[in-house]
Amino acid sequence: MIKMKNLIVMFFLFVISFGVFAQEVITASAISLNEAIENLENKAKEKDSTIVKITSAGGQNYVRASAIIEENK
Repeated sequence: MIKMKNLIVMFFLFVISFGVFAQEVITASAISLNEAIENLENKAKEKDSTIVKITSAGGQNYVRASAIIEENK
């Protein structure tokens, strides 16, 4: 009986720790993505390209540098 309770507790602790780990991975990925977006935005500004704002389904704003558009073709 005690062994069964220990297994249940260990299982729930495993699930919780896996959830925390997954959250950390997602957060780190989001931070990396934001840094990459900022770099693209800065490069786009340097080259006078158009900045396109995109809104995802979750309401987060992402910025993407579009192809460089020459103003005076």
